[in-house]
Amino acid sequence: MPATYAFGVLVLLGGTSGCLTPEKPPAASADLKTMQCETQRITGSLVATRVCTLQFQRDKIHQDVRDAVDFINGEKIGPCPGPGCN
Repeated sequence: MPATYAFGVLVLLGGTSGCLTPEKPPAASADLKTMQCETQRITGSLVATRVCTLQFQRDKIHQDVRDAVDFINGEKIGPCPGPGCN
């Protein structure tokens, strides 16, 4: 009984002093408002990780992908160098 009483007193004191009340989140800046988190898994990996990016980082990734696709689509295929080519 004394242990239960002591635990009750600790919970009561903790709740009234603010230890058990949730903290207010800090005010978000404009950059943090554009943060997006998602779970990604690398090909062949069984472990997924959480990745958070900001808007400017996602824009850079999309631009890099567009540049790579444009580069690949712009490549000119040369004539077949060997015998047996169609």
